[in-house]
Amino acid sequence: MSSPNDLSFLPDDYMERKAQRRAAIIGGSLLSVVVLGVAGALYVTERSTDGIERHHAQVVHEFNEAARRLEQVKKMHDQQRKIVQHAELAASLVEKVPRSNILAELTNSLPPGTSLLDFLLESHQHQDPTPVASTAFDQKKAALEAKQKADAAGVAADAPKFDVHIRLSGLADTDVQVAQFLSRLSASPLFRDVNMVVSEIYHSPTDHGNNGKNDTLRRFQIEMMLNPNAEVPDGPRATRTAAVELSK
Repeated sequence: MSSPNDLSFLPDDYMERKAQRRAAIIGGSLLSVVVLGVAGALYVTERSTDGIERHHAQVVHEFNEAARRLEQVKKMHDQQRKIVQHAELAASLVEKVPRSNILAELTNSLPPGTSLLDFLLESHQHQDPTPVASTAFDQKKAALEAKQKADAAGVAADAPKFDVHIRLSGLADTDVQVAQFLSRLSASPLFRDVNMVVSEIYHSPTDHGNNGKNDTLRRFQIEMMLNPNAEVPDGPRATRTAAVELSK
């Protein structure tokens, strides 16, 4: 027979059910903690994602604003470049040195006893000298530079430049007068590359039956170019000519 201390009035499965309830409570508590942790992590992640998205949207907006301002600046620069191009084109079409000034300079440079027979002025578009490529590398480099210039010309073509060539001929009594005329033209700021092309004896048609008077003259021809950097001063003195003694 069992001792009095071993007697129990509780059901046999009471302790087992109590342990199960305790385990269920602990498991539920742990599950609640895990669910709360996951929910908190999701909330923090969502808030962080919203902040990142707002920051990204702000950066995109600032980038678009900067791109819009850059486009406006580019358009303004293109307009300024077109205005400058039109101004340069208009300036290139206007004679920097009026022909009246050229004629006045030629007339003032004539020594006494010298006269002009004809005068020719021609304008040709300026052509830059093309460098000769000696190697294959130089040829490719020259082709690349030409392509870049062509692309740039497609955006904004340069104003055309013109070279003005002058050819004149005349008569003088002596070679000294011809040399004086050539020297004065070479010293003039309006001309450059002054060269004597022809200097020969000229027999006047009035040489026959003129009481022995010798009308043998010097015929000369000079070629030169108008200085593209020449500047003509304003005022009435720019076209004033001096009196010239003509050959008789």
